Amino acid sequence: MTALIGYQIATVLMMVAVCSYLGYDLYKHKNELRGKDKYIGLTIVSVITEFFDLLGVGSYGPQTAAYKKFKLVDDLMIPGTLNTCALTVTGVGTLLFINTIEMDIMTLIAMVIASSIGSFLGAKFVCKLNLTGIRYGMGIALIIVAIVITSGQLGLLPNEGGTAIGLYGWKLVLACVICAILGALMCLGIGCYAPMLAMICLMGVNPVIAYPVMYGTCMFLIPVAAFRFIKEGRYSKKQALVCNTLGLIGTFSAYFLVVSIPIYWLKWLVVVVLIYTSYTMLRDATKSKGVIPGEAKCACGVETETQTSP
Repeated sequence: MTALIGYQIATVLMMVAVCSYLGYDLYKHKNELRGKDKYIGLTIVSVITEFFDLLGVGSYGPQTAAYKKFKLVDDLMIPGTLNTCALTVTGVGTLLFINTIEMDIMTLIAMVIASSIGSFLGAKFVCKLNLTGIRYGMGIALIIVAIVITSGQLGLLPNEGGTAIGLYGWKLVLACVICAILGALMCLGIGCYAPMLAMICLMGVNPVIAYPVMYGTCMFLIPVAAFRFIKEGRYSKKQALVCNTLGLIGTFSAYFLVVSIPIYWLKWLVVVVLIYTSYTMLRDATKSKGVIPGEAKCACGVETETQTSP
């Protein structure tokens, strides 16, 4: 209980700090919030993308596509906007899950710490890896996991487990190692949601446990990048305001769906998420074959050092 309270306090303090800084910056630049143009489009995008984000699909990709397609946010401002508009939804999502989902809090803390360490220490090394190869590998791996889970659902394979509330012993160690790797891969723009869902399912844990881990990890990674973008003014003020308020509609809607759906159907939802993510991985891998030096960006949108195309 003490660990849970400490985690909740840390989450609240982080969210209050970065949101206060954002609110102060929005107040200083309130002139940029005037005018009704784009508010409707930004609201629709925020609600829909945050709904699917909580389901595990992720919001950065869909948001980027919508911003560019409908010209809602200037390309230069997209990286910073992705981070600053995810502050309240990430914090609220984290608090919702850890307060209402029965799980071993030490498992959550261990996996979140491992992901953060991986992201912090692995950034410089991982950004030198072959992005195209990693995306192909992850895309194929997710398809394989989706096939395994589907086979279990159809009774073609043993489908034991799936109800545990935590990991212990070697499974916890392995999970932390995987989380550290996934945290590092986030620096390449490879999201951790779907891989974490896959790992949780394969280890016989209740799939819903993956959600507080996914949100908890991002809760301590995104604000760090957001502080930088806010300081430099490299984000859309309107979208930050809209998504951090009205975007919560999508978050709450998806949350009630996730916690109320039976495990059997939740696993089918996981399969859909894995297939979709695999498709985007393989699609991006195909597109990234011709990446030119200097185009690489980390998951939080911060430009990395100029690299040579692998």
